[in-house]
Amino acid sequence: MEDRPRRSGAMLLGVHILAKNEAARLPAALESVREIADEIIVIDTGSTDGTPEVARAFGARVLFVPWQDDFAAARNAGLEAARTDWVLVLDADERVVAGRRVLRSLIRETENEAFTVEIQNAIGSDPWARVVFRPVRLFRPSAFGGLRFLGRIHEQLVTPDGRPAPFRPAASPLVIEHVGYRPDVLREKGTAERNARLLARCLEERPDDPFYRYHRGITLVQLRRLREAAAELERALETAPKSAPYRPSLVRTLSLVYEGLGRPERARTLLQAEAPDVEGQPELWHLLGESFLAAGWVRPAEAAFRAALAAALRADPSDDNVRTFGVGGFRTRTRLTEALARQGRWAEAMEALRAALLERPDFAPARRLLEALVEPPALPSRPADRASQGGRREQDAAPEAARASPAPEAAGRRPKTAAEAWAMYRAGAVRPAAEFFLESLGDGTLTAEGAYALGELLYERGHGAAAEAMFVRAIALAEAAEGRRRVLQADESGGDVPPAADKGPGGAGEGAFGPAGLSDRARVGAALSRLDDLLAGVARALRRADERAASAVRRVEEGRDGPSPGPAAVVRRWTAAEAALRRMHHRLAEARTALAGLPWRVRMIGDRGGSGEGTRRTEGAEGAD
Repeated sequence: MEDRPRRSGAMLLGVHILAKNEAARLPAALESVREIADEIIVIDTGSTDGTPEVARAFGARVLFVPWQDDFAAARNAGLEAARTDWVLVLDADERVVAGRRVLRSLIRETENEAFTVEIQNAIGSDPWARVVFRPVRLFRPSAFGGLRFLGRIHEQLVTPDGRPAPFRPAASPLVIEHVGYRPDVLREKGTAERNARLLARCLEERPDDPFYRYHRGITLVQLRRLREAAAELERALETAPKSAPYRPSLVRTLSLVYEGLGRPERARTLLQAEAPDVEGQPELWHLLGESFLAAGWVRPAEAAFRAALAAALRADPSDDNVRTFGVGGFRTRTRLTEALARQGRWAEAMEALRAALLERPDFAPARRLLEALVEPPALPSRPADRASQGGRREQDAAPEAARASPAPEAAGRRPKTAAEAWAMYRAGAVRPAAEFFLESLGDGTLTAEGAYALGELLYERGHGAAAEAMFVRAIALAEAAEGRRRVLQADESGGDVPPAADKGPGGAGEGAFGPAGLSDRARVGAALSRLDDLLAGVARALRRADERAASAVRRVEEGRDGPSPGPAAVVRRWTAAEAALRRMHHRLAEARTALAGLPWRVRMIGDRGGSGEGTRRTEGAEGAD
């Protein structure tokens, strides 16, 4: 390691790693800090597998400290041997994965005494299967007269007189990955059993300490003893002050235990009581939304997920409460998508899902939801009675029938470019083309043709609002592409360039890839989608009018409304409202029929073969009611 002297000969940064029988995992930890550390100290508490030799091979100093069932005692031995201005504390099953490049300049120039780091605890094999928290791991050991650790387990930094260190830590850019909580590693190392033993000793010494009861509850969860965990966590919650920094994490764990025990109503009651009381804690709102959604209460779920997103914006970056990776971000937006989709609010659902995939394109639950919008029935959708809702009709089945038999040469391969995907879509190989366009939507590279294709697929499946959103996006992308084309050609020719000639359906070649007429057809698609959605809304209003009229008549007949008009007057009132709705429905249906009958130049591309014969003629639309 390069010698980087500081004041009075001290070095800048030391990394202290606690280890016992970690020869397999220690190299990753050492390699991750080799370039940033002036000194590495490995505190070995009794290894028998060659851990000290591995540490020395990386240039580390090795301290042998007998294990005394006390993490603080072992870490303090490292602090006493430190020769650096700053110390970064790691475990052997951790490694720094981000933030190294700017770390040294940050601590060289700062006036702060300590920084938090982001610890990502892997709990499964998927890259998003993690829980995250931000403890103080980077600090000046000389601060406040000399810092030291206190506590057999879950040790904390304190001043020489034993009081909690009074610093206000800032958030550092360091991200540390920890694999020690993966189920296989927990079993291999016996971590939960060891922690249970140490926490039992802590509670013997301090039986009323809610902090240790909270952590014992977590350990019992790891041991799958949920009933005992619930009792321990409830006891901790009773005595933990409202201001306790770990209280939100305590509430989080207890609510998850309640869910695991099949007591969702207790989880909801707890979360509803606690979530509003803590600022900047998206985890509690997200869990409340999950509970509402599982119960089928989609509007409260939506409100809770939106509250989680808002709380994430107000979160303190140095807060060390535990949260699930992606909560307040892509994970919450994915669940919000489901809540919106269950309400039939497809355009909003699509926008929420797009934001989730832009943040985390590989998040499998979000990708499954996105595919479901094109390939039901993974998401709840409208009832099957499309005729009564202005949705898909028998005449609309032609495009789907045509795509059921794609060209043999196109069906078995995957497109590599947007142009190839569009050509395959036009040829009838819809599935691989749609998958390509979905991926493009997720990574932000969607073209006008891709947006149009997704809009058409959504429209055919009755998702009017989501289809309209896609068609609108296709219009914007097509017009932006046309604008770029004209600017480039004007630069080359030195004069104005006319709009691209519309080549008609089937006329877009590799070079053109998106005739000017595509934005016109997208406008018609958006209009048809909007009309279909309005027709469906009116149809729903008609049904509600019928139901309310019947209910009002029953209430009058039973005398539950007191003095009121008789049943005949109630029926007349609702009949008039129903007649107005039917007139609106009829006018919308007529507008839709007229729009769908326009020439191919502004009609949806249903034929894909360039024949000019459209496929969305809906002469029977006015009979939808």
